[in-house]
Amino acid sequence: MRVLSSLLATFASVAAVIPDHKITSLPGFPKSIEFDQYAGHLTLPSNGQNMFYWLVESQNNPSTDPIVLWLNGGPGCSSLGGLFTELGPF
Repeated sequence: MRVLSSLLATFASVAAVIPDHKITSLPGFPKSIEFDQYAGHLTLPSNGQNMFYWLVESQNNPSTDPIVLWLNGGPGCSSLGGLFTELGPF
């Protein structure tokens, strides 16, 4: 329950997007990015540790489209693998 509370608090703060975390270009990616995305570290209120996030806004209507929380992986496997190869915009 404590982990779930931390995740909810963390993603509630992500919803209030941090302008300094906006991604404007990606190394080695030749195209311009036509949608907003943000990445950075957020401090978990329950234990003070940092958690990495990558928020990709909807390419349709970000103000009304739902937010999907993508968690996968396991020991030695990052959720970023799923973002890049299964679910994400790239």
